[in-house]
Formats: sequence, C-alpha cells, structure tokens
Amino acid sequence: MLIFDEGTPHALYSGIKTEARQISKIGEAFDGNRVFLEASSRTKWKIGSKYNFSLRSGTPAVGMVVITSISEEYVCDISPKSLRAEGFYAEEIFWLDWQRRFGAGNSRSKAWVLRIQPVLRVGQSALLGAEIETQGHVLRPGAKGRMVWSDEDNCLHFAPDIKGMRPFFVRPHWLV
Repeated sequence: MLIFDEGTPHALYSGIKTEARQISKIGEAFDGNRVFLEASSRTKWKIGSKYNFSLRSGTPAVGMVVITSISEEYVCDISPKSLRAEGFYAEEIFWLDWQRRFGAGNSRSKAWVLRIQPVLRVGQSALLGAEIETQGHVLRPGAKGRMVWSDEDNCLHFAPDIKGMRPFFVRPHWLV
C-alpha cells in the first residue's frame, strides 16, 4: 500500500500528481517490468498492477492507483518537471515532505519513480461490488453511480443513480 499525505488525493484525481517516489532499498531490483526483492523474488511494484493508497500508515485505503511505468533515479536529481509531477510547485516543499517521510539523511538516496494514474476519476461511472446500507437504503452489488469529489473530506465519493441519495465515501474494493 502507498501512503500519501492529505493533499495528494485532490492532486492525483485532478491530474497534477502523476509520479510517486519510494526509497530504493538494498536488496531490491528492477527487471524492466517489476521491482522485486532479490532474496525472495517477491514483487513489490509491478507495471500495470493496481495498488491501494491511504493517508496514514495503518489506516484503510481511500483510493487506488495503477502503475504505468517504473524507473530509478537519485532523489537529489529530481527535475522541475518531475517535481510538478510529484504534485509540488516548490522544491523546498518537496524536500520537507521527503525528509518527513524518509528522514533527513536520505536526500542522496536512490528512489523508485512510480508513474501512476488513479483507477477511478471524477465523473467516471462505477458499479458497487458489495452490499452497502446507507442513508436508509440497501444498495445491492451492481448498483450504478458515478464518482464525485468531496471537498469536505478530500476524497472521491460514490453518487448512486438513486433520486434523493447523497454521495458517500466507499472503499476502493467495494467497487467493480
């Protein structure tokens, strides 16, 4: 699971954030399609695969992304274009965020550059894959709706195609 900060969902769903850097650890390797642990061959990141993200470690997922490409670079070599693709407009803010996430001594580390896209987008049609009871209604699997943005909690919400129902937050795995 990827861990993003509170501002990431909006940047991701609006198309501003298209890259995520994760520190490259000893024993990890890249074979052109996936990052894996050399000792066990366990895949960590794979192009074309979907990954949940949350806003804090140990909390449930609030969204899902698909990895479209992977590369490796030294974090200190980040370009202005990649800085914007990370969702930052000031280099100082990127470095403060990086140090908060990975520690002050990791600015010269190598990182995996994951190019990402959200699995769901604002305005996209969606189907429930689970039964959900909310707002006095029981929505069965297959219920139709669309994804809308909620400024109130900074997340995508499911707006069912049922008159009088308000949009509500759903976990990514509740949708098909």
